[in-house]
Formats: sequence, structure tokens, C-alpha cells
Amino acid sequence: MYYQLIQNKESIFFRVDGDRGKKVGLGHIYRTLKIYRSLKSIFKKRFNYIFLMKNFKLGRDIIHNLTGERIITINKSINKKIFKETDIVIIDTLGAENFFLKILNNIGLKNIISFDQIELKNFNSGTIINGIFFAKKKLISKKRNLNIFQGPKYIILNNLFSKKIKKTFPKKEIKILISSGGADKKNFLLKMVKILEYYKNRHFKLFIAAGKGVSKKNPIFSLKKTKNLEIYYNVKNMKKLFDKVDLAVVSGGTTMFESVSSGKVTFVCQTYPHQNYATKYFEKKGVIFNIGPINNIRKKLIYRHLEKPRLLEKNYYEKFLKRTNLIDGFGLERVNKIILKKIKNA
Repeated sequence: MYYQLIQNKESIFFRVDGDRGKKVGLGHIYRTLKIYRSLKSIFKKRFNYIFLMKNFKLGRDIIHNLTGERIITINKSINKKIFKETDIVIIDTLGAENFFLKILNNIGLKNIISFDQIELKNFNSGTIINGIFFAKKKLISKKRNLNIFQGPKYIILNNLFSKKIKKTFPKKEIKILISSGGADKKNFLLKMVKILEYYKNRHFKLFIAAGKGVSKKNPIFSLKKTKNLEIYYNVKNMKKLFDKVDLAVVSGGTTMFESVSSGKVTFVCQTYPHQNYATKYFEKKGVIFNIGPINNIRKKLIYRHLEKPRLLEKNYYEKFLKRTNLIDGFGLERVNKIILKKIKNA
């Protein structure tokens, strides 16, 4: 049935997975959804839109509920006849699996776009977009049919993050956003609330953002809302929430990029090892404060930063804000142009 339907017109395939953080998290799912929505708003019904996914229930449920498109389970025995030479395949799995690349190479498909791809061995032709993993490895390719785009200007965020608001520096009360960005499998949210509540030298108002993947059994929901503590679940407009606060304490994934793009003083904790590369890069650029990995959060470092009066000084704050333009919020627009050119030349 799939084969007959797909043959009616060209297809755009999305290879992506997502879970509660045990293996892959949800960042790839939400990045792919941004691209899918942009392309569908442009092309409407010109293409079939098909998702190739492993059996991670949460990721599949999100894609099914938010797109209604077909999901085909991917494995090494996937039928290569579902692909045509003119189809587009967009891969967001921290680099394409070798078995999948070999299938696409065998049928001569050249319209392949892969995100955070650092292994070039089986990547013969197509496009690589490294908005994040350029920090791990900058690529240089001599392959004529391989195009590479890398650097923070290709970090994909919601279009709202390209809209800047007039920035001010914090007053006496510091408003702090705490966000894990995904399923919060390691209880980052609660750990950070307790660390900040212990610090009594400044007056804080805490805003907690729990993503859609966060279980309702997460201990963060056991906290009582007060005038100094607000809890938000499945926030549709994170930019609006970032614009409310002066400082953000986030994990090293998409929320870190959103915080920097919003011009916030940003404390970053690595909840997964692969976040270390981007975290170190932005730390060197002076746009974040690295507070360590989730299993060894540097509490004393957080308190020391909060003690520094320069965080509340206008001159320091304005210089800091200029550096945050490193992520300008136009990454999705740039990526769309690359994909549209690929489609035009297919």
C-alpha cells in the first residue's frame, strides 16, 4: 500500500527518533518538526511527507499527533523500493547510520541532507548541516558533490527567536528561568530549584519550564506554586518566557541556544555527554557559564557567579548582550534556503 501511494508523487523523508532521554532525547524530533512545518507551509500537497523511525514510542506518538503523516519503521531490511532518485531524505540522528547511507547510495539517491554529521566515509554526495557538531569537528571535504554548511548560524530555533526585544539589565529581584528542554530524565529541574533555594543572599523569582516529554510523575510537579515559584508545562512559546527573565539555568541542548539567542545570562549544565562540545565552544566565546555535568553540578561556581556584582552592572550586561548575537535566530531560515535549493535542483 505504501509503495503504490508513494509512487504517485515525489516524497520528502525525515529520518528521526525521540524518547524520554534514555537514548536520544527529543531535540531531534522538535528540530525536524520545525523543518517539516516550514516545508509543508511552502509546498502544501506537492510531496508525500514520510517519517522513518525506530520503535521509540514517545517520539512516534509526537510525530503522529502533531503531523498525522505516515511513519515507517526503519531497520536494515527496509524496502529500498520506497525511494525514488528524485526524493529528498532529511536525516537528524546525530549522523546518518551507515546501513541507511549504503541503501541510499545503492539506489543513486543524491538528495540527502544530514544534520550533525561528522563521519564522511559513506557520505558520497548531498548536504551536511552542522549547526551544533561543528564544535566537535569542523569538516573539510574534497568530494565535489558534497556541500557542507557549519557554524552557529545554522542552529535551528523557532522563528520567534529572530525577534529581539529591547534589553535591560536586572534590578534587585532576579527572575530566573530553569529549563531542561526535554524529558528531564535526570531530574535537572528539581536539582536546580533546590540549589537556588539554598542560596539566600539574593532575592529570586523562579520560573520552571517542563517540556512535553516530562512525566507527570516528575518530582518537580510536587512543588507548590508560590509568588516566587511558577511552574509551566509544555510551553508553546518559550521565547515569551525567556523574555520575562534576567537569567536562565538550562541544560546543554536546544534550551541553551534559545537562552543565548534571547540575550540571557545563561548557566549551562550538561545533561548528556554529547552536549559537552557545544557547551565548551560557547563557554570560550563568553556567552554562557558552564556549571558542569548533571552528576557533578558546581554549586559553588553558581553561587560565586551570583555573588559577582558585575552580573547586575549595566556596562557588563550590555557587553555580554552583544556577544549573544552569535546565535541570531535566523538558522531555520538559512536551512530552509539550502533545502529549497536542493529541491529546485532535484
